[in-house]
Amino acid sequence: MNERNLTGTQSQVELLIEQVTEKLLAKFSWLNSAHLIAQRMTKKEGQKEVRYPAVFIGSKEYRNLLPSDIDQPYSFWLLHDPANYTPVAGTEPITSQPFSLIIWGDIRKIYTQDTRKNQTKLREDVVSFLNRELGSINGKIEIEESYMEAKNVFEDFDFSETKNQHLSYPFTGIRIRGTIKTRKAC
Repeated sequence: MNERNLTGTQSQVELLIEQVTEKLLAKFSWLNSAHLIAQRMTKKEGQKEVRYPAVFIGSKEYRNLLPSDIDQPYSFWLLHDPANYTPVAGTEPITSQPFSLIIWGDIRKIYTQDTRKNQTKLREDVVSFLNRELGSINGKIEIEESYMEAKNVFEDFDFSETKNQHLSYPFTGIRIRGTIKTRKAC
C-alpha cells in the first residue's frame, strides 16, 4: 500500500521524496507500506508527554509509526533542521535538506527464503539502491550514515508504548541519514 500524505503544491524536496518512495516500492516488493514525510507528534500518557512519528491519514487523524504488532515492513521519512541554501548566479539556489529514511519490519517477511539475521544485508541493499539507482529523479540524495540499533533508528521518539519484542529479532529497523539536494526548475 503506497500512502500519500502530501497534497497540493509540493516543494522540490517533497517531490524528490515522493519519486524515491515510488522507486523504493517498485524495487523492494517486500515493502508493504511506504509513507512520505512523517510528523513528530506528542501525546500525554499519564503525567508524561510521549513523542512518536505519525503520518496524516485524513480528517484530523494521524497514524502512529512506532514499531507495533503490525509486522508488515514499512518506511517513512523525517526532515531535519536546518535546510541550507547555496546561491547560484543567475538561477535558483540549491536547497540542501537533511533527512532520515526509516525502514522497519519483520526480517522474515523481507528475506523469506533465508531465516538468518539479515539486518546488515537489508541496510546494504537499501543504501546501494539509493546510491546507484536514482539517476532519473529531480535532485540528488547523498547518504552520510546509517544505523541499525533500535535506540538509534528511533532516536527522536519515546518507546514507552512500544513493546520490546518489536525492537529485537525478528523485527529490524534501519535509519539512513543524508542530505537531499534540489534546485527549483526555472
